[in-house]
Amino acid sequence: MYNLIGTVYFPTRITTMSCSAIDNIFVDKRRKYTIKPYINSLSDHNAQLLTLNDLVQPVRDSKHCYIRNINKLTIAEFQSLLSEELWEDVFENSDVNIMFKNFLNTYLRCFNACFLKVNISKTYLTRSRWITNGIKISCKRKKELFVLCKITNNYNLKLYYKKYCLILTKVICKAKKLYYNNIILRSKNKMKSTWKIISNEKRRPHQDTSPTMLKFEDTLIDNQLKIANILNYYFLTVADANMGNINNGVNLTTDNPINYLIKYYNKPFLMFQWQYVSTYEIKNIIKSLKSKNTWIR
Repeated sequence: MYNLIGTVYFPTRITTMSCSAIDNIFVDKRRKYTIKPYINSLSDHNAQLLTLNDLVQPVRDSKHCYIRNINKLTIAEFQSLLSEELWEDVFENSDVNIMFKNFLNTYLRCFNACFLKVNISKTYLTRSRWITNGIKISCKRKKELFVLCKITNNYNLKLYYKKYCLILTKVICKAKKLYYNNIILRSKNKMKSTWKIISNEKRRPHQDTSPTMLKFEDTLIDNQLKIANILNYYFLTVADANMGNINNGVNLTTDNPINYLIKYYNKPFLMFQWQYVSTYEIKNIIKSLKSKNTWIR
């Protein structure tokens, strides 16, 4: 009726007792597409991978990719822009198609203004460099054995699959250990490399600690520009305010600072002398320092 056609012609749920197709994807039958099952080895339900072949493929850079900068600050800014919109061009029309088009244009304008694209190198995203071709082939074989265990009720095959998984797990752990050991041994700063590996393995998401709301004079402020101006004014004036409080509690009529120290410091001062330092010693000290990027200006 709507020119749609089902694309899934293979079982999507496979058990030892039966096979059934309970998931489907419908597309316009005039579209060119390819579809295949994607076995995840986690449950009885498999995923379906649908590729539309008649879409224009964008030109991709092999070294870089772009992601949206989405965090608490950009989300708050996006919400603020949406709240300031009047949406007059949406409700002034009676045609639902024009109304949706105007709504989408306004929404995307705010979206693209807040969530800018950030260029990230693909080498930064590559983390699992310890995965070898042998491990990839073994993981593919593991999926094949998983499917065979589901569609057949063979006890020996299940035992073989469990042993295969156990051996593959040991191989993966050994490969990761060897790879990370080589990184630490070749590193100049072994402690820094060790903590970097630990952070990558934990895969902890970046915690954005930027404030989204600020209470100022018993008023909650969520506008990011106002929050920035309030914090900027505070840090510009806090030093002067503290110096005023210190000056109010100290007698500044003392003629000489040395006399002030002698008065409030009862112990005798130790005598010290500067030793002569040659340019040869300074050069040797500079050469002994480790070269770090933080020192390069």
